Amino acid sequence: MSQKRIWTRAFLGLFAALAGAAVIVFLFFPGILLQMVRWQYASAAHMTRKVVTVDGVTMPYYEGGKGETLVLIHGFGDSKISFLQAGRYLTHRFHVIMPDVPGFGETTKQTKANYGVSHQVKRFHAFFNKLGLKRFHLGGNSMGGHISAGYALTYPNRVKKLLLLNAAGLKVPDNTTYKHSKHPIRNRAEFEVYLKTLFVKRPTIPGPFITHFIKRSKKNFAMRNKIAADLRSDSMRHLNKRISSLQHPTLVLWGDTDKVVTIRIGRLFHKLLPRSRWVLMKKCGHTPQYERPRETAQHIISHLLKSPPPLRRLPAPRKAVPQKVPPTQKTPRPTTPKTPASAR
Repeated sequence: MSQKRIWTRAFLGLFAALAGAAVIVFLFFPGILLQMVRWQYASAAHMTRKVVTVDGVTMPYYEGGKGETLVLIHGFGDSKISFLQAGRYLTHRFHVIMPDVPGFGETTKQTKANYGVSHQVKRFHAFFNKLGLKRFHLGGNSMGGHISAGYALTYPNRVKKLLLLNAAGLKVPDNTTYKHSKHPIRNRAEFEVYLKTLFVKRPTIPGPFITHFIKRSKKNFAMRNKIAADLRSDSMRHLNKRISSLQHPTLVLWGDTDKVVTIRIGRLFHKLLPRSRWVLMKKCGHTPQYERPRETAQHIISHLLKSPPPLRRLPAPRKAVPQKVPPTQKTPRPTTPKTPASAR
């Protein structure tokens, strides 16, 4: 057998072995492949994974880019990967940080901790101090936007500009956020319903990945319900009475078909915030950073680089007008009837 044939067979054998290994990983270890996909997204965004410990809680995060600091916080049930695809369009202009929210992602899970917004605000304040961040732009999607608004209310001097993407945090009729779940996602049919809730255009997800997500849903089910209960009972659950005090230039960005946080909440944010810009993304759902990452990044960049919108005078709350009470009519004094002369 010639040397050339030997090398050819060896190459083909190696290729077949690698292909077989790839198939095994894809079918039986999709979590490993997902890690590779996330690494690819992070690499394209020029971001690296880092970890700090804050008050006993391990908080992994992505960091990359140069310029003014921009912190982006993910929503309920998500993780620090949420804005990674948009990150590739942001890091050439900003120093971007994308943390895992305590209780989610790779953070330390503490069943006795409180994960309400006011408590998450305190944790993030310690996290920012740990990283040496003084003033920065802050924003997030869904629960992440809620936490961002709560942080800006609590520490207004630390935030430059605010970004609220399909954010929770306001109360409107017929829309309840952080609902209690009766059961985890149990099969592919329920996973499809879940995707239709989040997206207008369903992303392509291979079968083994779906199986991996379903297993993770079952594993995290009790913890997610505990966190949702903390969020519902927190003092900062509804910010309706406080949000108008924020003077920060704020981007209020919404997908027009959001089935999780109704567009009415977005319009109310825009109405109550005195320095807000309203952006409505057509044919887009609850997570624009996933569905249209480039367009979402462009809106973020535009808001951060533009001059702040002028301060709008919000209508003063109506005062109760006292009803006019009709003047009291004087009751005539009774008079003694005169006796006619004929009767005297």
